[in-house]
Amino acid sequence: MGLRIYHNGDVRNGNPHWHLWFQRNGDVWGEVLCYQTARGVKDQLTESEAITMFETADAMKDRFSLSRQLETEDICIQRNEEGKRLYWYLVPPAAQNEESVAEFFAILKRLVEKYKPTS
Repeated sequence: MGLRIYHNGDVRNGNPHWHLWFQRNGDVWGEVLCYQTARGVKDQLTESEAITMFETADAMKDRFSLSRQLETEDICIQRNEEGKRLYWYLVPPAAQNEESVAEFFAILKRLVEKYKPTS
């Protein structure tokens, strides 16, 4: 399956809720939801972007866990291969701004903004 990355935003306050699935070949699909509106996502990352997503997700897995309550601004990252969950963790807002993961979160932000419903 690949990577599943999601954010349980507060849609009533303009903070989108989204689920995105990534494949190693760069295929991306999912949905972005705003208050009473949803928009499907179907996109293609470059080879370099796909590598960044998987390598960065793999690198972060040892730093974060599911050991705390999910907060509105957390990003959840899950990796599955051949029907088995390899890892699943939460990235808190402060860590999302670190230089070492900037490109990873820039790709996510670009996709969410591109598919964010306008109404």
